[in-house]
Amino acid sequence: MQGRLPEWLRAYFDCEGYVGKNVIHIQSVNKKGIEKIHELLKEFNIESKIYKYQRKNKNWNTNYLLYILKKESRLNYLKEIGFNHLIKFQKLSKFCRDG
Repeated sequence: MQGRLPEWLRAYFDCEGYVGKNVIHIQSVNKKGIEKIHELLKEFNIESKIYKYQRKNKNWNTNYLLYILKKESRLNYLKEIGFNHLIKFQKLSKFCRDG
């Protein structure tokens, strides 16, 4: 399974990930799933943080957000996992290169 982890993470982040100037993040209502992704990222020396977001409507599920904030971790993500999604790959490459 170890050999498949980067591909699985890449596919997940291709679908669910957001790339911003100083962040890569995903969100889910699946707490255990986000925690597992957090642990998997550690195996690639990618530091991340999990935040809990309780939505205003009590009938809505709690969201869990995973953020990769440190530049070194974003560079490691780019090198070790990357994106198949061309626009996300280009954005992350540009942001890592520029600043």
